[in-house]
Amino acid sequence: MSWTERQDDVVRAHWGKGLTAAEIGERIGKNKNQVLGRAHRLGLGPIKSTWTKARIAVLRERWEAGDTARHIGSLIGMNASQVMGKASRLNLTKRTVGRRRAPVRRLHADGYGRADGCQWLDGEPRQRQFCGAPTMDGSSYCETHHARCWIKHEDYKSEAA
Repeated sequence: MSWTERQDDVVRAHWGKGLTAAEIGERIGKNKNQVLGRAHRLGLGPIKSTWTKARIAVLRERWEAGDTARHIGSLIGMNASQVMGKASRLNLTKRTVGRRRAPVRRLHADGYGRADGCQWLDGEPRQRQFCGAPTMDGSSYCETHHARCWIKHEDYKSEAA
C-alpha cells in the first residue's frame, strides 16, 4: 500500500482541523487505521479532539433535559459510547446508554412457584409446575431433588479416580 504525495498533503492539510481519521480517509480512499499510521509516520502528533465547545454545550443541555446518550449522539454526530465517556469525564450524573431494561421477574408464591417448597421444575418450563415438597435445610430442593443436583465431595473423588 503506497502513499502518494497528494495523499500525504491531504492528511497534513486536514490533520488537526477537527476531522476524524476516518473522515480524512474517506477523502483519499484509505481507512481510519491507515490514516492514523501514516500521520504517525509523518510526525503529525495526536489528532485534535472532535469534541468542540458547541458539541459539549449540546451534550450538557440535552443531558440535563434527560435525553438518552444514543439520542444526544445522533444530534452531534457521535455514538452513545462516546457520549457516555465524555459525560463521565465532565462529571455529569450517571445514565444508561439506551432503553431501560425491564425488571427481572423472580419466582415467588404469587403464581410463579411455591416460595416455601421444592423449586425443582416438573414437566415443561413454560408450565412452571414445581415439585413443592418440603425443602431440606439450606437448600431450594427436597431431599430427592437435592440428591440429583448435588454430588458429595467424597463421591466426586471416587468417580474421578
